[in-house]
Amino acid sequence: MDESAFNLAPTGELVLAPAGRHVYVESRNSDKENITTLFSVNASGTFAPPLTLYKYARLPAAAALSAPSFWALGKTDSGWMTSVSFYEYIANVFLPYLDEQQIEKPIIVFLDGHRSHLTLQLSKLCRDNGIILVALYPNSTHILQPLDVAVFKPIKSRWKALKRQWRIDHNGEEVTKFNLPSILNMVIQENQMSSNVISGFRGTGLFPFNEDAVDYRKIIKRTSQSTLQQPENTDEVSENQNLPLTDFENKIDPQKLEDFRAAMIEGGPWTGDKEDTSLFYFWRDMVFETYHPQLPPFFNVTCDAPDASVTEDRYND
Repeated sequence: MDESAFNLAPTGELVLAPAGRHVYVESRNSDKENITTLFSVNASGTFAPPLTLYKYARLPAAAALSAPSFWALGKTDSGWMTSVSFYEYIANVFLPYLDEQQIEKPIIVFLDGHRSHLTLQLSKLCRDNGIILVALYPNSTHILQPLDVAVFKPIKSRWKALKRQWRIDHNGEEVTKFNLPSILNMVIQENQMSSNVISGFRGTGLFPFNEDAVDYRKIIKRTSQSTLQQPENTDEVSENQNLPLTDFENKIDPQKLEDFRAAMIEGGPWTGDKEDTSLFYFWRDMVFETYHPQLPPFFNVTCDAPDASVTEDRYND
């Protein structure tokens, strides 16, 4: 079970025009507008009802009218997953689905360690209803999360292709946020997606359980520095060492920097704006080089949450 963001704006398109003329492709959708969708899958390749989140104080009727009947819809102030919206999904969508499908309990649900997924209220709900929550090891979702390993990439590839086909079939109209659930439903109904899910569980060693199935080559190998002389004060990084990273971060939009830090804490691949992919990985490498072997300070801010009852997501305003 994990969520990912889907960009609405058309990307990667070629425009044919006379030589020497400036050509611009206009889009009504914001290039930065991403819609978060949560997917729940099992080792047999089945998708449970997904959840799409919108950035609204009140969900428009058009959203419900456009989505498939079984598709869950939610709203948050930020458009990102929060502990409240995740709890409501489990309580009002996922648990009823398990009962309708007569799925034998207990079941195991694998999650990343994001605090929106792990709260005291949710833990009690799952304990009372036969759901065992397992938080995957930090910074390892790229090798241990089936959706990250084998599902999200092909889903987004098909999403991109279907966005283009939508414009062809609808006289150039762009995909709107309310069209997203129905298009994604077409994607997950494809036979290949079920095979991808099964491969994801197998490739992560979760089912069949096999620790040797994990592709450990994806783990970043770093030269051991155990023989290098460490500074006397190991609690902080020297000012000179930190200066290049600080200068670089000062040139990045503050909100974008917060998104980068959030993605780094979650440990998975970059799923935000495609044009920020190279910038994110370059920034992440600088962070590793600056603070290694210590953790960056913003890791401590998230990890030191007082308890599991925190109900606000870090993306909330």
